Amino acid sequence: MLYYLALTWNSASAEQTASAAHKKLTLLNRKTPNWNVALDAPGLVVLYHNLDSDQAYEVYRLSDDQGVVLGKLFKRNYISEHSAQRLPEPVIFDDVLTSKVIHSGGRNLVEDFWGGYIAFLRHPSNKDRWVVRDPTGEHPCQHTILDDVDIYFVRLEDLESLGPIKHKINEHFLKGYLVFHSLARRETGLLGVETILAGEAVHHRENDRTINTYWNLAELANINPIEDFDEAVRIAYYTLRSCVHAWASCYQGITLSLSGGLDSSIILTCLKDAPNNPNVLCRNYFMSSAPNADERVYARAVATKTQTELREIPVPMDLNPSFDEATIRAPFPSGWPLDLNEHLEDDEALNRQGYLTAFYGHGGDELFARTSYLPAAADYSWLNKVDRKFFRIVLDDCRRSSSSFWQTTRSAFNFGIRKMSWHPKQMALADRNSLISHQLFAEAMKDNTHWHPLYQNRNHIQPAKYAQTFILTFGLMKAHFGLSTSYPL
Repeated sequence: MLYYLALTWNSASAEQTASAAHKKLTLLNRKTPNWNVALDAPGLVVLYHNLDSDQAYEVYRLSDDQGVVLGKLFKRNYISEHSAQRLPEPVIFDDVLTSKVIHSGGRNLVEDFWGGYIAFLRHPSNKDRWVVRDPTGEHPCQHTILDDVDIYFVRLEDLESLGPIKHKINEHFLKGYLVFHSLARRETGLLGVETILAGEAVHHRENDRTINTYWNLAELANINPIEDFDEAVRIAYYTLRSCVHAWASCYQGITLSLSGGLDSSIILTCLKDAPNNPNVLCRNYFMSSAPNADERVYARAVATKTQTELREIPVPMDLNPSFDEATIRAPFPSGWPLDLNEHLEDDEALNRQGYLTAFYGHGGDELFARTSYLPAAADYSWLNKVDRKFFRIVLDDCRRSSSSFWQTTRSAFNFGIRKMSWHPKQMALADRNSLISHQLFAEAMKDNTHWHPLYQNRNHIQPAKYAQTFILTFGLMKAHFGLSTSYPL
């Protein structure tokens, strides 16, 4: 995983400059971890830790110390029907590209590139500085202020190495989390520590600091909507394939967690014709005593069809209470799906054999909108009149969600024709925890600050697409504190 710590300050202030210099020396004088300097310039210092030989993590340095991008960048023109015929081009920040990035305040990174990255930029003359987090949110980004120096970091222990930190528990965050279970918000469980959300850019000018959204799902949903089904399938096909090919180009050995379901099966078929021809090993985790946790028959079918090696790994029903030893402390709750600690030795052996990363099908449900919150027919009736095609879409919604024809039609009419307001917090009404007091629940339902900024105000977009933006942003906030690198579909 990529660990970094960035310091930014007003270089015109002698006090802030001295404070930042002391913090940088404190980190570099530590014996562990071994910090490397990615950028050391007036007003901005960026350190990173132990990228090893992972080709998915690079240090892209802009010319003349105008910034650094940590992570992995791909050019947008790689997303095409012809990705299997070529490898992605390397990204090099020459003077021309550097100028475009700086003069756009980093917006150029979001518009012309994609990948998983965190960017720290500075203007050489007016002392403006930017922090840009990529739209996928692949790398965590937390922010706090210590001795008038803005600090961006991943791990709390790295922040604490700069000196004693006394952050108090954020009760407001905890109340919202108990009711809605959502991490898709700026505040964290610690007062004074906030999350920079995916697709956001922080602009520093002298002592001022503002946050802008460079990538907004609600805005994108209104740009050139695709209503032709065949065209949507074609674009989804080559986009997914290109994305998998691009990430696969970083490795010659890849393990894939294969359930045999739609998402992981798509990734496997895309890997089989990746231009760098990587070695792929599939692993299926199962519980033989749990009827809904044994998918080996499906995984075997896909592995056989693609002629890929499959290892079937049993998982015990009882979790090992020591599983949290491999996690790191975080300013918000994070889950651990299965007790896989006993398989870490197997991971290490695979790493020695050249399998340096693990791919998963995580994110497929969000991407393909596998949800029954609102029917697709609501979007159709929002954009078009009610006709024969509307009722065909209603029937398709019924098959997909197991809802009745009447329920689906009524929902489509209310949210599509009547354009009734919908907010994801309405789902909490049907999933209320009986242990939460009525007063706490009622207060949380009235407080929109518990939500991602997208949902603090009503967005005038199609209702089902609005619901999909919710599950997508919810998925983007999943903590990436795992033991191995993963790239969601």
